[in-house]
Amino acid sequence: MTFDEELRNLDLTEEKLKNLRAALKAEYVPRTEYDRLFDNLNAAKAEHKKKTEFLKQSAADRLERQKALYELKLKNFLVDTAIEEAGAKSVEIVRALIDTEKTELKEDKLIGLIPQLNELKRNAPFLFEKKPMYLTGYCPEGGSDLIPKINTADMTYSQAVAFLEN
Repeated sequence: MTFDEELRNLDLTEEKLKNLRAALKAEYVPRTEYDRLFDNLNAAKAEHKKKTEFLKQSAADRLERQKALYELKLKNFLVDTAIEEAGAKSVEIVRALIDTEKTELKEDKLIGLIPQLNELKRNAPFLFEKKPMYLTGYCPEGGSDLIPKINTADMTYSQAVAFLEN
């Protein structure tokens, strides 16, 4: 039985039926319209889910790229710092002679570079400067800041002898 047949069975007058139909049209949507809107809603939800997944994947990829870039910059910085600390005359030349692929970054520490630098120092010592030697005296009880550090590389032989006699 349809809705119109149910209304007629209620023994309402034609005017009351007309008013009731007008009120129902104002308040409710026909089933076909409801189905169309429901399908549109489900399609919009599916599209939203697809875009959300794409954005999540895109953000994860971007984060991975940023992490890799950070690690590369940190590795380059640590390599350059280690080369400078080794006393290289030219960081660029020494860097070109080192295989950075054999080094790896673990917990913000560079592993595998020191053996390469030592090998390079042994095979090409002209690429590195000798660090100046400082003489320091013995001062018990922690008073070492009273004795000045002297760079003997800038002294002549007679100055160094005079310094050691005092």
